[in-house]
Amino acid sequence: MTCSRARDPPATVSLSVLNINHAPLVDSIPDKYVNPGGYVNFTATASDVDLGDTLTFSLVDPPPGATISAGGAFNWRPHITETGSTNVVAIRVTDNGTPNLSATNTSR
Repeated sequence: MTCSRARDPPATVSLSVLNINHAPLVDSIPDKYVNPGGYVNFTATASDVDLGDTLTFSLVDPPPGATISAGGAFNWRPHITETGSTNVVAIRVTDNGTPNLSATNTSR
């Protein structure tokens, strides 16, 4: 930006546009149902308005044996003793922005 008056030399001002990190969003995950001895497999997805942020998935207090890859691939084989139970699974996604921000969604 340059400003000047008729008799003054031009003044130059530098403007910096800062990057503000926004939290990612975990996409909706419909409830899943499995028969005893079966497997629950799905891929969680998420988005972030900050283009270029890397998103990493994790589980919050998962049931025994449940796993999720950094890319969102969820796998779980409930134990036969869990027949008739409902398990809530909390999936967290974290970005690599500054600061790191995260969001959590649940599925049963």
